[in-house]
Amino acid sequence: MDNEEINEAVAVTVMGYPKPSDKIVELYSPSTNIAQAFEMEEKIKADGNELRYSRLLIMGLSEIAPIENIIWEAAHASPLARCQAALKVYGVGG
Repeated sequence: MDNEEINEAVAVTVMGYPKPSDKIVELYSPSTNIAQAFEMEEKIKADGNELRYSRLLIMGLSEIAPIENIIWEAAHASPLARCQAALKVYGVGG
């Protein structure tokens, strides 16, 4: 999935927004905007999925980072990595 597809999937699947128009997709970009990624994480917590999300985020990061640095990597995960984990929580993607 490219960033636009990820942003749309997060908007619809995670956040529960109606299928966005092209204009909204331009404004909503949690895969590159850390504030919007944080808002997405707050929604995940409100849905009671924070443990599953955390596990999936760490599992994804462990594929690219040494395990001894995983807490640092999770705290500093990119908005894209956060969105990819979130989509897995809601059944989209690997």
